[in-house]
Amino acid sequence: MPRTIANKQQEFILNAIKTINDKNIIFLDRLSHFCNDVTCNSMSGKIPFYRDANHLTAIGASLSYPDLRKTILELLNTDSH
Repeated sequence: MPRTIANKQQEFILNAIKTINDKNIIFLDRLSHFCNDVTCNSMSGKIPFYRDANHLTAIGASLSYPDLRKTILELLNTDSH
């Protein structure tokens, strides 16, 4: 899928998130795990990253896990060991 279409699909929610002025809300960009500047991939070979238009499979979610874990650890101000 072209990145421009993926961005357009996310536009409503991203704009809504931008209106929330709360330092306790952290936004993690999941598209960065599936997209480059031009295209977004919903599969790797025959392995799907999404089970439908908006919900990740376990494999798809695992691609976001390292950044999610890092962010949570930073928020908890804990060492990862």
